[in-house]
Amino acid sequence: MQQLLNSTHLKIYFDTVPNPMLNYEHILHSFPLPLQVHIRLYKSKIDRMERITGYHLLNSMIKDFGLSSQFTLDHLTRSHQNKPYLSNDFRFSISHSNHNVVCIASNSGEVGIDIESLFMDVSLIDMGVYFCMSELEMIDNSVMPKHKFIEYWTRKEAIAKASGLGIFTSFLSLNIIDDSIEFQDKIYKLTTLKFPEFIISYAWSDFMQVSD
Repeated sequence: MQQLLNSTHLKIYFDTVPNPMLNYEHILHSFPLPLQVHIRLYKSKIDRMERITGYHLLNSMIKDFGLSSQFTLDHLTRSHQNKPYLSNDFRFSISHSNHNVVCIASNSGEVGIDIESLFMDVSLIDMGVYFCMSELEMIDNSVMPKHKFIEYWTRKEAIAKASGLGIFTSFLSLNIIDDSIEFQDKIYKLTTLKFPEFIISYAWSDFMQVSD
């Protein structure tokens, strides 16, 4: 496990699967039964390992935030928008791609995170469905259009997850070129982390922050 960010209010943990240091079956058995059943529905062993890893990272974050006495994975529930959460004062988001798993958590704001492999299949033909003109120009003028596409895609996914709208978000309405954007009456801070094999983007909006 790697700690990509470990601050008082925001943490990002990362791991790859399979991790020889982890006993996945043992970890899975420590989860609440409904979560175990949900994870076992995935037919692919790698898919199951990625999901086990995601919640294992979340468990580590709960402990590192000093919140183990307040709640555990047994308190997992979903919002009316089907976004999983543990508490109104503690938010998290998990993403996985090509054996890479990342989890973000905050005790002071809404969060969303997305990770995508730079080896993912990308079609640049129908980009107009997801990107506005200024974003399309940035992608077209990039030295590596595919990588810019993936970068922008992760930024939109991060906002979608942080807002709780998920797949119901209109990506075309999200201009994510700037690192601070207004969406659904909130100001989201966007950050992108670039690695040789994947890109991670995360969004964060303070609970108390409301746009004018």
